This record gives sequence, C-alpha cells and structure tokens, in this order.
Amino acid sequence: MSSKKEVSIETKCIHEKGFVDKGQKMSMVMNPIYQGSTILYENYAEFTKNCRKDIRKVEDLNPFPEYGRIGNPTIFELANTMSKLEKGDFSIITNGGMSAVTTAILSYVSSGDHILLSDGTYTSTKKFIESICPKFGIEYSFYDGFKGEKDIASKMQKNTKAIFFESCASGTFEVENIDLIVEIAKKHKCVTICDNTLMTPILLNPITLGVDVVVHSLSKFVLGHADCMLGSITTTKKHFKKLYDYSTLIGNHASSQSAYMALRGIKTLALRVKDSVQRLKPVIDFLEKQKCVSEVLHPLAFTDKIRSANVKKYCKYGVPSLFSIVLDKKYDEKKLAKFFDSMQLFALGLSWGGFESLAIPYGLSHRIGKIAEYNNKTVIRIYIGMEDSKDLIDDLKTAFSNLS
Repeated sequence: MSSKKEVSIETKCIHEKGFVDKGQKMSMVMNPIYQGSTILYENYAEFTKNCRKDIRKVEDLNPFPEYGRIGNPTIFELANTMSKLEKGDFSIITNGGMSAVTTAILSYVSSGDHILLSDGTYTSTKKFIESICPKFGIEYSFYDGFKGEKDIASKMQKNTKAIFFESCASGTFEVENIDLIVEIAKKHKCVTICDNTLMTPILLNPITLGVDVVVHSLSKFVLGHADCMLGSITTTKKHFKKLYDYSTLIGNHASSQSAYMALRGIKTLALRVKDSVQRLKPVIDFLEKQKCVSEVLHPLAFTDKIRSANVKKYCKYGVPSLFSIVLDKKYDEKKLAKFFDSMQLFALGLSWGGFESLAIPYGLSHRIGKIAEYNNKTVIRIYIGMEDSKDLIDDLKTAFSNLS
C-alpha cells in the first residue's frame, strides 16, 4: 500500500478536509455547517468512547466531543485543518485571537509563576499581562525585542514557566531568532508560545522549529474579509490535553458560522498571502524615497545586521504587506488629520489581513530599549490590501502633500 504523498501548502489549503461524514453517499465541495448543543450517539459503545473521560485517550479528544460547547464537526474540521497547515498534532478554535492568547498563557502560568514576553507583542496582549495576570499572582517581565535572545537569557528566572513572542513583532516587525529562544526555553524547562498571525502557516511553521504552542488571530488573513472573529491554538500531542482542558473549562466556544467562513477563507489563503507579499515592494520603494519618511519598518526593508540576519533565516518566502513608517518628526494633530482624511483608498481601521488597505497612527510607548526612540517621531502603520499598487501610491502621494 503506497503512503500518502506530501503536497504543497497551496494544495493543502484546497484539499484538506478535517471532517468527513463517511455515512453519506455524496458530499458537497464545502461541508455543511453543524450547530447545536446536544450531540447524539448511535449506541452505548460510542457514547462511552466519547463521553467517559476516565477511559478516553488523548487521540480521541478530537474530533468527536461529548457536548456542543466543546465543538462540533464544523469546528473540528477547522481545528484539524489548522493542525495540518501549521504542522502540529492538535488545534483548538477560540472565539478570537485574544482568547487564543490568554488561553495559551493561563494554561501554563499560575500563582507564583513568571512569564517572559517580547516587548514587541500585540498591545492587547501586553495589557492583559499587566492588568489581569497580577490578579492571579502571576509575575511577568518584558525583554527587548530588538536585542532578542541576548536579553532573554538575562531575564529568565527560576520560576519562569513560559516565553511568549511573535514570529514578527507588532508595529515594528523585527523577526527574532526562534531557534535560540527555543534553546533557552528548553534549558530552563519552560514552554514557548508564538503568535504566528502575521506570517501565517503559509510562510512559517514555528512548531517545526521546536516551538510548543502557536496561536493565531484567524480574524486576519485566514478569514481574509474583515467580517468575523476567530482564534486558534495549535500544539503537539505532549501539550494538547493541558490546553484542551483549560480551554473547555473556561467556556471557550467558537461560532459554527464563523468557523465555516474561516474554512472558506483557507481555500484562497495561500493565494492571498503570496499576493500580499508581491504587491508590497512597489509601495515600499515609493515610501523610501519620501523626504519625510526616515525609516520603513518591515523585514524586507531592514539593512542592519541584527535584524536582517533573522529575516534571511525565517522569512525565505517573504513577509505580508503590513508595516510601519517612521516620519522625520512628530507631526501635530492638525497635520495628521489632513494626512489621513485626504486619502480615498486607505481607510482608518484597527485590523489588517482583509482585502482593503488601512492606515492608522501607531504608538510605541509600550516598547523598551532602542525601539522606544521612535516615540519622538510620528509612526504610521500601513496595511496594503488588494487594490492596484499604482492607485495606492497615488493615494499616498496626496496624503504626503498635506504634511508639507
């Protein structure tokens, strides 16, 4: 019997099905939406297999739950698809990216424990750490994401249980040395949690590099149309039960309709992500020529040895079209209002990963070390959507004319 041939990520996005109802004589291209609270079993043996926790194996936890709150075939199809794309063993679907982040963190740290995070993590993640974790008696520290592993080693403590970082830092987009972070974590016997939302499974698979847990805001590129909220946690067999137990007991539950839309989004995910990589360069080339732009913060624009070395190592297939620009000075609110309000194609919005281009003023007051220097200037975060690059450049030209 021949083994199943490994296919490309593009093919996986199209053909991966995490749930197949073998009792049906026919099927649709997309599986139907399953929803409900009560799950019925054919006989006592099936009920016992799925609902008796004292005899159930880890392998049996997914994809057949005992109750609708745990999931259903639609939810588990998405979970299994994310596992295949991220090259992990199991996945959990949550109701948003932040619930994925908080579930992953609280599964591993409790009262008296310490967690170390990159200062380049998403601002809401940082707020959660600073405002919620102390209520549980959890200690925390932030390391300088620009220095990366050099600062991590010096801030590890005896009670450090987890290291949290992003594959590409929010706002400033430096890429850290994942291999060395994993090495430090293993030495100190703590877990690594990586937010891989920006790179997506199309461009990077942290689990293959030794990372224990990978989280995503599926609301971004995976869904791709700015119309749903979902998150995911992908891990290995070793860590799944701990994450699964915590997630189900705190009531994490995702919408079947949203899961279905994510499954639909995955069919074109590789195409959209690679298109995002391709349409980025003309815009960056234009921005780097503007006198009022002192720096473009994107992995492909970094030239210094510290940041560019990791880009070459982990961004072989490119980085999507989300980046920031640092202007030459701090512009007042009146100038910024003219800048943003003059744009016809770039909308003011807090997300990214959809089809529309976005631009917002971006604060970096939460950063430490060298990155904090950017607070003396105006920083604008830009997402390049699916519009024509020439049209977007014309829109930016109009906006920049209002800064002079």
